[in-house]
Amino acid sequence: MKVIMAQSSGRRSKPNGVTLLRGYLRNLSHLTAVFQRSRDARVRKRTAIRMLKEVSAYAKVKKDICFAALRSGRRDKEMALLLDQAIQEHHLAKLLAAKIQAPNATDGQHTENVMVIAASIRQHLR
Repeated sequence: MKVIMAQSSGRRSKPNGVTLLRGYLRNLSHLTAVFQRSRDARVRKRTAIRMLKEVSAYAKVKKDICFAALRSGRRDKEMALLLDQAIQEHHLAKLLAAKIQAPNATDGQHTENVMVIAASIRQHLR
């Protein structure tokens, strides 16, 4: 993934968590479009593998930075619900990733699971 670095006073700075997450989501959105347009099984498989790598990296940043900050900060009932929902979404993504990587998955099952991840990404972008 190519991460665009923020410019400040002529020096490149490290990307923050939000910048990384946005980059992963942009990449996932692009890869989803490539997957949906392609009819070549090999291209779809390669694209799905790239998507899984991006999803894994995204989930790690979100878990390590965002979830940790939410857990340590002041938590009201609404924030607790949002955190629980996010944790459940990440668990679902892990399950789908395992199904996509399963060697015995049919092309139809593979496509369905990738499309569920793609729908989750679109929802996440809103």
